[in-house]
Amino acid sequence: MNEELFRQYILDSQVVDEVQLEMAETTYPDLFIEEALEKLGFASEHQIYGNVSKMLDIPYVDLNIKIPSIFAVRLVLPWVLKKHVVIPLACDSETIEIATACPGDIFVIDDIAFATDRQVIERLARRRQIIETLHDILGGDLGSGDLEVTHEEEHHEEEEYQAEDFLQFDDIEAENAAIKIANRLLKNAIYRSASDMHVEPRRDKVYIRDRVDGELHIVCELPFSTGIPVIGRLKILAKMDIAEKRRPQDGSLTVKTKKQQCDLRVSSIPTPFGEKIVIRFLYPNRGSVQLSEIGLLPDIAQRLVALAKSPQGFAIVTGPTGSGKSSTLCSIINSIKSEVTNIVSVEDPIEYKIPGVNQIGVNEKQGMTFAGALRAILRQDPDVVYVGEIRDPETAKTCIQAAQTGHMVFSTLHTNDAVSAITRLINIGIEPYNIASSLSAVLAQRLSRRICRECAYQVVPSPDEERALSVLGTEVQYSLSRGAGCEKCYNSGFSGRIAVTELLVIDDHIRSQIVEGASTNEVLDSARKSGMRTMWETGLTLVAQGVTTLEEMARHVPRSVVEHVHGDTPQTILIADDDPEIQTLIEMALRPLKARVYAASDGEAALSMIFANPPDVVITDVNMPKCDGITLCRKIRENPKTAHIPVIVLTADATEDAEISSLETGANDFVRKPFNRKTLPARVRAVYKRSKA
Repeated sequence: MNEELFRQYILDSQVVDEVQLEMAETTYPDLFIEEALEKLGFASEHQIYGNVSKMLDIPYVDLNIKIPSIFAVRLVLPWVLKKHVVIPLACDSETIEIATACPGDIFVIDDIAFATDRQVIERLARRRQIIETLHDILGGDLGSGDLEVTHEEEHHEEEEYQAEDFLQFDDIEAENAAIKIANRLLKNAIYRSASDMHVEPRRDKVYIRDRVDGELHIVCELPFSTGIPVIGRLKILAKMDIAEKRRPQDGSLTVKTKKQQCDLRVSSIPTPFGEKIVIRFLYPNRGSVQLSEIGLLPDIAQRLVALAKSPQGFAIVTGPTGSGKSSTLCSIINSIKSEVTNIVSVEDPIEYKIPGVNQIGVNEKQGMTFAGALRAILRQDPDVVYVGEIRDPETAKTCIQAAQTGHMVFSTLHTNDAVSAITRLINIGIEPYNIASSLSAVLAQRLSRRICRECAYQVVPSPDEERALSVLGTEVQYSLSRGAGCEKCYNSGFSGRIAVTELLVIDDHIRSQIVEGASTNEVLDSARKSGMRTMWETGLTLVAQGVTTLEEMARHVPRSVVEHVHGDTPQTILIADDDPEIQTLIEMALRPLKARVYAASDGEAALSMIFANPPDVVITDVNMPKCDGITLCRKIRENPKTAHIPVIVLTADATEDAEISSLETGANDFVRKPFNRKTLPARVRAVYKRSKA
């Protein structure tokens, strides 16, 4: 910047005289002249630049509001911008508009015109704003001289940053507010380990929300006049076209903090009130995640590792977006990689850098598709192939062929559960016999928040929790927990997430079913008979272990799976009998149902239990103290809250009158003692199914 020319502009504008100018230069030699004049009270920067603008008849621009075009910036080499301290603002095919603190410098105009082959149009801007904008655009390495200023964009302050639930910006000055607010928003999100940040313009405000452990939380509410420049600032950082606001855009950047480095993927879409920005945070250390860290149950983890080490096969991880599929696949890859294994991946985009894996990024604009990259990979002699996602028939067929020709292939798919992956592959266009011959396993998963270990405390199971957990059987020991809320978990009671999974291993019987076109339910029944646990059952195990809560787990596991698994089987059964030996015999007979069985020794106690926490089925004796079985059955039917409960009368009275009396009172079945221990569970299941129908 031409200091002598700028000094002359200040004198010619008559905002100060020469004596004041020399006094400012002598008193504050380390400050810019305009800042020194303001510090001495001779003239404010606003007055100085305003008078110069009027004198030269050149419009003044505020760089907090006027956002530079990334296309204009790219026209000029960085060293030229740093040398002359200018910012390209906009351009077309013939002109380029620049912001400068010293208009009229012929050397600046000639250099910019020569570099861009365009006519230069000058705009006046404050020098400090230009320098800070250069830092934002070009980074911290700006050389020496006038540009040696401290800038918050570096994101690695010495002091420890304390993440906040709800940010306040009362301490942000109007000058460079958008830059400072954007910096703090990004820093706060990274320190909270957020996975996403949503910047959402609405009618009168711009809302900022972070997604932490899968949950969106409002971080702050910005006035519309402040929030829109913040959106522009984020677009500049992501190298997006700030002039384009009518179509979706994608961008990226890397942010470093004292804590870590983070890659950011930025997406914008137009809305009626402005552009909505979503930033996805990709933490590099996630690529080194180990299988033990994602929270798989030990038996599932062991089976996964054994499958992954197979010389050939096809394993799929399924689930909706954000269910942790990529992290799980990274952990599987990390468990099998070695110096003697050639592992190659094709991803769109490469989310996590996995040490020891050759990763290829898809670029469809340049003709690099999933299927094309995968075909090229197969010519590279891979042992293990990781395909980021199966999106089309060609990719699916190539994966199948790779698995059939001696490679271990991993990929992801979007389905609700493990068994549905088979149907999805068939719908894509894969022949059932090809699926049967190549598919090894399908892991379906969701993510559930973990109870914070710092503030966890044990609780007694509620009736609803006991009812749900009864499917695990009476032998399971409960250790339920809750999170009280503390500083570490931001008073949520949860910290981190755990995978709730179901693993479908394709055995010979299931292969036959696939070829024969068996239904999803038939395949699921076969898998369960082979020992497969559904996501719901895995989730219940985690609840019983105190890792998560029933409410939290139930929010993420698909209800259709829950209803299919447990729709035909009662979860709680009440036995009303005054003979303890009979109670024990009935309980032993019902163990195949894996239901929670509890008992009452008389009719009144049974009624109290039924009204307090209605069971799925009641088995009652006829002759009991205080209230006999017939009366018990009648009172159950008279109460609207319990009238639907199926009742089985179990008695030693073999007379026809006893059976007629029981059925007329409303019993669903009549069983004579001694009962058949093998048929009793079938009778219980049958009356339960009829009652639901």
